[in-house]
Amino acid sequence: RWTPLRMAEIVEEMANGFNIQKFSLMGHSCGAIYAMACALRLKTRVVGTVWLMSPWVHLTVAKRMKWIRHVPASLIKSSHSTATILYRSLSIAAREPPSKGYTDPNLLSYDRQKLVKAMLQDNMAESLEGANNDLMVCLELYHSFGFSYKDVTLPVHVFWGTK
Repeated sequence: RWTPLRMAEIVEEMANGFNIQKFSLMGHSCGAIYAMACALRLKTRVVGTVWLMSPWVHLTVAKRMKWIRHVPASLIKSSHSTATILYRSLSIAAREPPSKGYTDPNLLSYDRQKLVKAMLQDNMAESLEGANNDLMVCLELYHSFGFSYKDVTLPVHVFWGTK
């Protein structure tokens, strides 16, 4: 069963395999759950503060989001696929340079458009399976995290919004 605590076990196995005794942790969005699971399970190996950037907030804390638990997993997966289609559309739109003679300073330069296109293509080339699994973990649709953020005793610094 895929859980954040299972991921912490995998991180521990990898650290042991590479003979890494101490390391730091950083998590972003859904990755904050996995970073906190590692902080809980591997606290003697973590050096310093755990850094979280715009972390996913547990649904019991984010009271306005509790309704999401009742959304069918199939609907969430299909909406995630729809977002992928939109990104692909953006990638197609980025193929053509802006029309000549139009100089809007807010438009991306053609070189930046190529970069955006390449980034979108690379992003879409990745499988959605991992992202969908992370989403299911975040929403706890199949099982809970298996721990509470309150269980983590290491220092944690959270960056949220502009602060």
